[in-house]
Amino acid sequence: MTVNVLESVTSYRDAVANNKLVVLDFYAMWCGDCRMIDPFYTKYAKEERFQHVYFAKIDTEAVTEAAAEADIRKLPTFQIYKDGVKVDQIYEPKPNDLLALFEKHLL
Repeated sequence: MTVNVLESVTSYRDAVANNKLVVLDFYAMWCGDCRMIDPFYTKYAKEERFQHVYFAKIDTEAVTEAAAEADIRKLPTFQIYKDGVKVDQIYEPKPNDLLALFEKHLL
């Protein structure tokens, strides 16, 4: 599966409302930790065991309203939604921490 780029607060709301399992990556272009984790996020999104999950990214500088609604305070932040409800999030994860979060909620 590909990582979808959400470019509006409406697309953020639609992604959460219209998909059973959603992982959102809140990032900024200037964020070094965001750039470091991105290849791992993209790799995990392509794994067959996660094909039933909707993966997306939101640039917090471009879509400030979505970042505010999601209460983003640190970057990168990854949030997991099940049936429209946020069930977990992680800030500034290392690759293994991100994978552990996915395995906990998405399998």
